[in-house]
Amino acid sequence: METAAKKNRTRRILISQHATITHYRVRFYELLEQRRPRDWEFDVVFDTHEAQNPRLYVEPIDWQHFPFSILDAHTHILKGGTRGIIWQSFFWRARKYDAVITDNFVAHLTYLATHLWRLTGTRRAAWGHTRDRQTPQNARWLKQMSERFKRAYFKTWDFFFAYTEGEAQIARGMNFPGNRIAVLNNTIDITAERAAYEAIQPRREQLRADAGFAADNKVLLYVGRLIADKRIDFLAESFAAAWNADPTWRLVVVGAGPQMNVLEDLRDKLPNGVVTLHGAIT
Repeated sequence: METAAKKNRTRRILISQHATITHYRVRFYELLEQRRPRDWEFDVVFDTHEAQNPRLYVEPIDWQHFPFSILDAHTHILKGGTRGIIWQSFFWRARKYDAVITDNFVAHLTYLATHLWRLTGTRRAAWGHTRDRQTPQNARWLKQMSERFKRAYFKTWDFFFAYTEGEAQIARGMNFPGNRIAVLNNTIDITAERAAYEAIQPRREQLRADAGFAADNKVLLYVGRLIADKRIDFLAESFAAAWNADPTWRLVVVGAGPQMNVLEDLRDKLPNGVVTLHGAIT
């Protein structure tokens, strides 16, 4: 009887990715809720205070109308590194789940701590990347130690949800069992972005002219965080070389971060209008 009851009980899964719910991942969770087995339950970690005072992700989302269940967890952030050290208040509650799925961001201390519940039967799964591919060989010793720890940490997971088939191949190369890998193909919802792109595509030349570009200008667009991991120094050096070889090149940057000064220096060294910095746009 006990065995039958165990088989028939509801399976509970907890998911946390990037310590919040990003707008481009909402559709994935909606589809997951629609297609989940009825004897399975999914909760997604989200700090509802982030809706009023966003620190983890600035793009607004309407969490009160999510069709899936959330686990509200208060977030504490200690500044350090590129993203800070994070603790969220779901460690103790995580013990009640059959499986906990998170990314492998090692500075999220709650992710590390919930690994302890494997001792009581909770399965742990990683979702995302096997490693940081942007880490240079001459990275600071702390970053190198972090990546070594991440590789060792990765091998302790019970399952791996890979962003891409390439990540799955890397995992298999690290001797992670292939039958414990599933490829989710990044799970980013780009429907709205694709519709917006297609809507303005016929106006491309007019938009270029409105932005001040000549017909013969070649425009390099960078959209993203301005942090050391993104090799902003390499971007600046490469663009300077391209412009010296062909002065019709223009650089447009959308984003903000501690490496902004690198691009500001580049802008100030080149003629007016060659480099345009828009900062963060939401």
